[in-house]
Amino acid sequence: GTSPTWTQYVEAVCIAIFGIELALKVFADGKTFHRKLWNVLDAMIVAIGVVGIILNLAGIGKGALVVIEKLRLCRLLRLVRVLKLFTGLKELRRLIQMMADCFKTLF
Repeated sequence: GTSPTWTQYVEAVCIAIFGIELALKVFADGKTFHRKLWNVLDAMIVAIGVVGIILNLAGIGKGALVVIEKLRLCRLLRLVRVLKLFTGLKELRRLIQMMADCFKTLF
């Protein structure tokens, strides 16, 4: 197979960081972890990232990764999570709405 690109290394590091964050949340929240929608979303994002990395390492062709590539777009929802802190600003609310509209057309 081909050697990983720098973006694949960055992706692996980010997934590792998110995985550590997720593990800490599970430890801190315990049995109530799954009750928060953002925690479930974070868990899905980490799981999708790990599956994508495993498939890349296994050398599975890009054609088989189409579904994973679309699911990776869900990572953009992490940005929405940050942006929701600033929903008081009209321009950012509009940006979040436009991102949501884009997701509707993808799925």
